[in-house]
Amino acid sequence: MHRHVATRFGLSLTLAAGLLATSLALATSHGMKELETATEHAGFAAKADTLEKHRMHLQHVVNCLVGEQGKGFDDAVGNPCKGMGKGAIHDMEASETAARMLKQAAKLARIGTRIESAEAAGHVAQAVEALLQEAKQQSAAKS
Repeated sequence: MHRHVATRFGLSLTLAAGLLATSLALATSHGMKELETATEHAGFAAKADTLEKHRMHLQHVVNCLVGEQGKGFDDAVGNPCKGMGKGAIHDMEASETAARMLKQAAKLARIGTRIESAEAAGHVAQAVEALLQEAKQQSAAKS
């Protein structure tokens, strides 16, 4: 009887570990898609020719990084990451280094959405793009 209980317990632990690994892989997959989209929009913001376009694409970056429930989310300009996950920061929290970099990028992008100079907003967008590229490299190295 004890052997039967131990076997069932062992199978339960194995199943739980497998489900957790699948869940983490799925979250990371969502996070990578969100990160890719955020990086793309940071590039759009860096190349934008008006203050409004800089701000719009930087807000897209924020939306992809923080998700619909996150600080600074604003659906008024759209959410290019809608339906992808809960936000790259949330979905990639298992990678502490990447999550920390994504939080820094989100803070910087939020600042960029409030800047009054197109030139300065473009520089902020370049910095955001560089941070996101580095976060992608960190995440890829850990995969």
